[in-house]
Amino acid sequence: MKISDIHGTEISILIADDVPEDLALLSGLLSDYGYSVRVATDGASVLQLVGSLFPNLILLGSLPAEMDNFQLCQQLKSDKRTNYIPIIFVNQMNDGVSRLQVFEAGGVDYIAKPLVPAEVLARVTQCMCMPRLPSSADNDDIANVINEACERKLRQLRWLFRKTIISMDQERKIFSQELRDEVFQLMSVIKLDAALIHGEAQAKEMNCKHLAGEVSTMANRAELYVQTIMERLYPLLLEELGLLGTLQQLVSDWESQIGTVTCSFSGQECVDNLDDWCQINLYRILQEALDNVALHVEVRRLDIIVESVEGDIRLTLKSDDEKTLKDIASFSRSTLGIRERVAAMEGRIMLSSDCGQGLLLQVVLPLSAHWH
Repeated sequence: MKISDIHGTEISILIADDVPEDLALLSGLLSDYGYSVRVATDGASVLQLVGSLFPNLILLGSLPAEMDNFQLCQQLKSDKRTNYIPIIFVNQMNDGVSRLQVFEAGGVDYIAKPLVPAEVLARVTQCMCMPRLPSSADNDDIANVINEACERKLRQLRWLFRKTIISMDQERKIFSQELRDEVFQLMSVIKLDAALIHGEAQAKEMNCKHLAGEVSTMANRAELYVQTIMERLYPLLLEELGLLGTLQQLVSDWESQIGTVTCSFSGQECVDNLDDWCQINLYRILQEALDNVALHVEVRRLDIIVESVEGDIRLTLKSDDEKTLKDIASFSRSTLGIRERVAAMEGRIMLSSDCGQGLLLQVVLPLSAHWH
């Protein structure tokens, strides 16, 4: 994931410094992080590049004596074409006077040498999140900058949420696999011991074979309980049955558990070709949708459809029962988790339940989005 994916556009940074080691460190660090970097080693080169490049940010380090960085900053801030470009000073900041000069000259921040990579990234990222306006900005300029800043923040939040979901699902998968291996091995040993005890008791006409049977029964129940927990953590069936088979099994298990709803499930085999990120999210969305139906919806029949439509993946839950929702507001609030996943995947969700028209919950996920 590049920084341009978060901001929605390429971010250019001009680095000015005449210390080769510092210039190499800064340009390498920021390039690796996804920024588009240009470098300069003197004031004249800075002015020339700024006039043609108009970068999103300037890192102003040590420069030759003919023009110090404070004078250069003041010159850039006095030009209407460049006064909106934020400037971060990168210097030895040995006293309060030097730090005060940074802000008096028009700088927005400073990074003290020797450089600490984590601090450099933190200060640059923070600066890029702050909206900037030319001094001559009118109301339209202000509105545009505010809108762009809001959209950028929204992209950042969605990116962070995607990363969080991916990390959580990966951890759940690992934990579920470890739990399955450890517990099932333990349960196999317990059941084997119970069978041996039962056999010995029967051969010697002992009275403990009933207890052995109880142990075996409890082991089976514990195994089933752990299997349920694992499926809630991560659907390992995805690796065995594929997405389509796993969704069908999920619907079948839910139907058996509820007991009062008849379900039909249909899906296109093409969904099995989706990547892991999309598959686990589709599973989670349907899982949460079914849980919400059980809590807030009164239906006799529920139709679930998974299909590819015009480059999108569409998941539909619908019921034509006249008496459907117990509480539409509660049902809508309960879909918050679904909405967050859909938003993270840049999709859309539709929920409707008109009187006498039944329930329709539809989720559309675009395959063209960069999460695919």
